[in-house]
Amino acid sequence: MAPPARAGLGAATGDPRYLDFMLREWRTADDYLYDPVERLYFRDSNFFAKPGPNGKKSSGAGAMAGCLQHTLACCPSSRSRAPNAPPS
Repeated sequence: MAPPARAGLGAATGDPRYLDFMLREWRTADDYLYDPVERLYFRDSNFFAKPGPNGKKSSGAGAMAGCLQHTLACCPSSRSRAPNAPPS
């Protein structure tokens, strides 16, 4: 998915298509990997049915949080909100 790289390209080039693509891919990954019942993100689809060492499902929430931090750091500050985001 590489969101920090795409956000950085958008900031460096000023081309909003990089950020738009990154946001579409982020939403796709979010929809695919988030489990609302467990309230966690799977690291990838290999972990959908595989329990972790403690018998619970394995979580990729730390990876998603780290990726979000790096992505936001790369986004231009002029981009106040994502396209199609609900009004603030």
